[in-house]
This record gives sequence, structure tokens and C-alpha cells, in this order.
Amino acid sequence: MYLRPWLLIAILALIPIPSPQAQQQFDFDSLAQQIAPPFQKSAAGSSTPFIVLVLDFEQRDGPDNELGRELADEFAASLRKYAQGFVVLRPAELHQIIADHNLPESTVAWPEIMKCLAPKLEFSNIIEGTMEYGGDGVVLKIHTWLSKNGDSSFGKTVIVPWTSQIRQLMAKLLPERPPFFTEEKRVWINPDHPPVSDSELVDLKTAGPGYSYPACISCGRPEFPDEAVKLKLQGTIILRVQILPDGSISKISLVRGLPCGLTDKAFEAAEQYRLKPARGPDGAPIAVEAPIEITFRLF
Repeated sequence: MYLRPWLLIAILALIPIPSPQAQQQFDFDSLAQQIAPPFQKSAAGSSTPFIVLVLDFEQRDGPDNELGRELADEFAASLRKYAQGFVVLRPAELHQIIADHNLPESTVAWPEIMKCLAPKLEFSNIIEGTMEYGGDGVVLKIHTWLSKNGDSSFGKTVIVPWTSQIRQLMAKLLPERPPFFTEEKRVWINPDHPPVSDSELVDLKTAGPGYSYPACISCGRPEFPDEAVKLKLQGTIILRVQILPDGSISKISLVRGLPCGLTDKAFEAAEQYRLKPARGPDGAPIAVEAPIEITFRLF
């Protein structure tokens, strides 16, 4: 059969051509329908707002990229459709909550810290996911993390088919996470060796030549809190200590801390330090203040 050119054009115009966005978006609705009922049930028996936080999905091996953020946004949007009795939030929506708890803005960039602070921030559940790349697409493993006991309660695996948009998002790496630390006011005073006044301290930065710094006789490693180990949270805590002429630590002040019990363990360790005192040009011991860094590292 012969078709006139204008008729062929008209027929083609009637064939729906999917938009790039329609082709590239993965439908998370069925997964959200499976995950929502336990939240609905828990929320019904809760006396406080039931908040479910969806974290950016992380790359299992290698640096995180824009794909993890985009897929988490799409999943959160699907879950909101079935959010009866509970609220779904994303890290970008937490600025007011973070400010109300006097935490730095960088808090939202650290999934480990968000999980550690979940009870304090009143998150009932946290949803996280890891991505791996397979032949058919991105293998996305999603599970929920209970803030009450720190256990995973639900796990599902889906495959997001390859598209040009997914490959483009994979190539866009996220910027390096800003440093996180707490700056709460915290001071320990040695009941057996009270601190001296500031006027009795020698400032080693301006004291000139001939002065020596304190040195460790016995500075044991701090104990790693179980919660921090479970969340793989590590980092460096900075303390400022006052050291008396007899080498005893009389005062410890927090400069930069970390959550999950790490600051507590740093103080406990520093309280047990045995030090050689600083000395002046004449060899006599002196009282000084000095910074101490205590690093928690998982090997």
C-alpha cells in the first residue's frame, strides 16, 4: 500500500514519544508500598511525631556521586505518597532541626553522625541504601535503620535499569564532605590537683627559647565506644589541658568533639595521662596549657 508523505507524517505525530525524563525515571512506588505499612503501624502507636529520614544512597565502592542523591530523592517522593501518620524528610530539609539543636550545618553531610544523633533529633527510622553496578543496571540495596536500638529492620534489593541520565549522574562526584565537630562547652577539673590561675601559666608560644614542652610518660589509647564502632564513626578530638609543675593534669577543656560517646572516651583517656612537665630555661618545671589531639581510627 502506498502512503502519501503527508499521511506518514501525520501517523508518526500520533505515536506518543516518551520524554527523556519519562524514560529515565525509575518507579519506586511498588517498593514504597512495601516499606510504608510498618511505619504506619508504628506511627499509630507513637505519642510523638514519627519521622522517617531518607539518607542519600551511597556508592558501595568508590566516591559518592549525584546518582545516590537523585535516587534517594525519587524514593522519598514515592514514600510520601503512602506516608499516612508519618513524615518523610531528606537531609536538605533538616536545617531548622539542626539549628534548634545547636549543631553545625555540616551534620547533614555525615550519615554516620545523623544515625548517631537520630534519637536526639527525634528521627524514628532512617532509610539508607548502597549502590553497586551490574550488567542490567544499578543494584540498589535499601534497608531501614531503627534509631531506638540501632538495628536494621527491613531490606529490599531493586535494579534500576541503565539510562543515559543515570550514567551522567554517576560521573558527577559529590564534593568532599565538610569537617564535622561539636563545640559544646565541657570542662573537667581534677579534684586532687586543682587548676592554677591563668596568670600562673606560661604561654609556650611566646615564651622564647629554652622552654621544653610536656611529654607523655604514659598516654594510653582511648577505648572505642561500641556505638561508634557499629556506625564506623572515626575522627580526631581536640582537648586543651592544663599541666601542673608536677606533671599532673588539672583541667581538661573541649575544643572540638565528636558524638557517639567518642568525646566521653577521649576525656576518660586524658584524665589518666601521666606526663613529664614543661620546663623553663633554668630546668625548673612550670605550669602550662597545651592542646592534645586524640584520634579514633578503625583499622
